[in-house]
Amino acid sequence: MPLALATLAGDLQAVTATLRASTVAVETGRHGIGSGIAWDDARTFVTNAHVARGTRVALRAGDGRRIAGEVVARDEGRDLALVVADAPLDGVRAIVAAPPAAIVPGALVFALGHPLGIPDAVTAGVLHGLGPAPGFLPLPPAVRARRWLAADVHLAPGNSGGPLADATGRVLGLNTMIVGGIALAVPIADVARFVRAAA
Repeated sequence: MPLALATLAGDLQAVTATLRASTVAVETGRHGIGSGIAWDDARTFVTNAHVARGTRVALRAGDGRRIAGEVVARDEGRDLALVVADAPLDGVRAIVAAPPAAIVPGALVFALGHPLGIPDAVTAGVLHGLGPAPGFLPLPPAVRARRWLAADVHLAPGNSGGPLADATGRVLGLNTMIVGGIALAVPIADVARFVRAAA
């Protein structure tokens, strides 16, 4: 393998390892499986409200360890939920949030989650930008008007609540939906505001 490709492969593996250490599966019984991110310790996690539909969920780390957690806050309008685990999920690391300057249209981005039950699947794409959802997408006006990160990464059921990250593994946003082939994620700054308000 040429040196440049070997270096790139090593870099991608490092980014994937970083994201896997901060991402959990969120299991909700009959509602299925989604994803979530570790926020500031091994007990506080953020996912989508449409993933954590009830008051209790199970969190599963990449090595298979599970812990139950309580949904302590939700914002249905922004599709966010805060989960506190019953005990620390040791070995899980808090995300590193990307600064606003990292949101650069055309940047390489990665999504990690559990699409269709496939554990820790990673997809890559290009960031389109930050702002209202494109007008051609079939979304209610109030949803379209919110700030979204838009990217061409492939998402499937199970990716919801997982990280959208830059090429260094810093988290740009929380993947929420794919509409018309475009992935939309809640910007990490909005996630941080939600967590602060819930504290």
